[in-house]
Amino acid sequence: MAIDVLNPGSPTGNLNYEDYQKKIQQTAAATRDIGETAVPSGARETVAGLSGVYQGVGETAISQYGQQAVTQQKQAEKAASALELQGGATIDYLQRLDKIR
Repeated sequence: MAIDVLNPGSPTGNLNYEDYQKKIQQTAAATRDIGETAVPSGARETVAGLSGVYQGVGETAISQYGQQAVTQQKQAEKAASALELQGGATIDYLQRLDKIR
């Protein structure tokens, strides 16, 4: 059966907006989840057992690890928010397209 290009049934192909919205929300939630951000277990104890310069280097590494996790979380939140905004705008556009028909 051929597709009627001049008279389509729906410009969006009868897209299920609720399913699309759920998929956007699931993807945004997965984007926000950056995984384990805590300092690896045993790292603090190991650094405490070091002495001199090595202990200082270890403490610096642990503090930088925490700062890196904060930065990653902020970037993930920005990406997830952008995804939600773009997904919402896409749904609005497609709904307006359906109304034109």
